[in-house]
Amino acid sequence: MGRKPLFDRDQILRAVGAEVMTTGALRLERLAQATGASVGSLYHRFTSREALLAEAWLDALSLFQKQFCGDLERDIDDAVLATPRFCRREPHAASLLACCRKAEFVGEATPPDIRRRIDAENEAGEAALSAFARRIRRPLLACRLAIVAYPLAAVRLYLPSTPPPVTLDKHILSAGHAALQVNKAAP
Repeated sequence: MGRKPLFDRDQILRAVGAEVMTTGALRLERLAQATGASVGSLYHRFTSREALLAEAWLDALSLFQKQFCGDLERDIDDAVLATPRFCRREPHAASLLACCRKAEFVGEATPPDIRRRIDAENEAGEAALSAFARRIRRPLLACRLAIVAYPLAAVRLYLPSTPPPVTLDKHILSAGHAALQVNKAAP
């Protein structure tokens, strides 16, 4: 029977994101100091540095996709504002996704099971976006611009130093409505 871990998995994954966002790299010694876990414990729990990085990416991606897919099932405004709302609710995860490239966290040395889980998350998000486009009868490219590209570009003006302000939402909505050709006034 294994012992109960002395450190929290989510705490470690958040600390990975914070370390990468702060220093541009992951140093296991600094991560161990930040979390109270030994380097050996980190390797035991995550098997490799690459697995740890990929798990941090997957954790942030899963948080986002859960909210994103739910927002796509509601109305157009919720879908367009999914990204800035997520950034304010989960600033560490959002900073990791918005400011870092997947390739910085997932590579050839990433364990195949983690790559498959990341691919499954991305496929679920793509399927939800495609279903949204069909439901509102708009081209997928217009939906991708309105819901992914424009909001992501806007929040990157603020992340990682600060969450995007609520006042940014009206500009994101205007761009989203224009891309989707929705005749709706932004608040």
